[in-house]
Amino acid sequence: MAWTPNRRRIRVYRIPAVARGARLVAGAARECWPQGSGLGDTAIAHELNILVGFSCLGDRCEDTCCFMVRNVVSRSDYERLEAVMSRDPEERRRFVDGFEVLPEPQRTDSAYARLVFGPSSYCTFLADGLCSLHRRYGSQVLSEACATYPRRNVRGGGEAEISATMACPEIARLGLFGVEAPRMVHSGPRAESPIAQVRASLVAVIRCPERLGVRLLVLLRVGAAAPATPCASAAEARAVRRVAQREMSPGSLRRARQEMAGVAVSDEAVCAAFCEVLLGRLTLPHGAQLRDTVTRVLRLREGRTAAVADLATACRDARALWDGPGWERLQQGLTNHALMWLYYHAHLLAPTLYEHATRLVTDAALVRFIARLLGAGAGMTVGDAERHIIRAAQVVARYFAEVPAYRETAAATLARHGLAGSAGFRALAMW
Repeated sequence: MAWTPNRRRIRVYRIPAVARGARLVAGAARECWPQGSGLGDTAIAHELNILVGFSCLGDRCEDTCCFMVRNVVSRSDYERLEAVMSRDPEERRRFVDGFEVLPEPQRTDSAYARLVFGPSSYCTFLADGLCSLHRRYGSQVLSEACATYPRRNVRGGGEAEISATMACPEIARLGLFGVEAPRMVHSGPRAESPIAQVRASLVAVIRCPERLGVRLLVLLRVGAAAPATPCASAAEARAVRRVAQREMSPGSLRRARQEMAGVAVSDEAVCAAFCEVLLGRLTLPHGAQLRDTVTRVLRLREGRTAAVADLATACRDARALWDGPGWERLQQGLTNHALMWLYYHAHLLAPTLYEHATRLVTDAALVRFIARLLGAGAGMTVGDAERHIIRAAQVVARYFAEVPAYRETAAATLARHGLAGSAGFRALAMW
């Protein structure tokens, strides 16, 4: 069978049951999401708009998702593929070698077995840049994790929401510099959960017409003033909205601009911290995309990086260029990065809204650091800078933002360089 792109799309707002605000029956849900997903009769009420135009690039992708992907498969996925591959003795052997049933205490219907990864941490079914299972049997045999990536299904309150991760290069392109800015498409009544209401308040901050650094500072202020459990109830969510509206008033924004003007940022400190963060990440499993990016950014030669002072100078030069006339499109791309981040992290991953805001500020600063140094040097065009921002956003999403264990290490590194606490995060927001 010839390989064709997996074009499964979550166009659920065209399904009459959702348009009426009713729940989907199980059969209709399976038309939108693979069998075994566990969605049941949950209505998919919201979808990220850029997914309408998304399809997998296959072997044209520069950072395949078949590396270190979530490798747990459901029982239904396992049994469906077993039935298909057992028709041929050689394929049966590939199946036995490629999957491992989880031990009994860990085994459930939704997490029944795991894919076996080779020494290089790539899926054993990857061949010539393509999934050999997809090529031979079609997309219908793929597990939920493989078939739905880079989409993310978040459920709550009887509804589901579909977002997408910038760890996928094509999603990063569509989300940052696509035809439309990222937003959620809603189906039927918009009775949103407290979490969605809180996120709407944060999105409103990011969309306000201010410099990105000011908006990120306002986001930190909202987080600091928010209730301890901002998503516990509709009342708590309304309290967050009131805080956000207050911080976006003309007087508050004027004070935020004045505060940003008075923040002293050491480019050398930021560069030294992020150099350590990037080098530390190379000690963990990673793909060629990260290795090549870090090599170019830090100008690695025989294990040595460029001098921190030289990197800081290159960052300042790129920042001055990007802030100049004719480069406004880059600021929109960086704004879209913040929006994509908020939409993907639909459920707050941090214990407080303030910590959630600090994670976005840190990731956004790391994206700017990588993108500026990828584009350092004479002759850079706006198009070049766009590609560097896309690559930086994709690398940060895949190898940093979605690796919780490493996030703790990176946070400790930033703290050692004075980039933690209120002053440190204000500096990163402005940088």
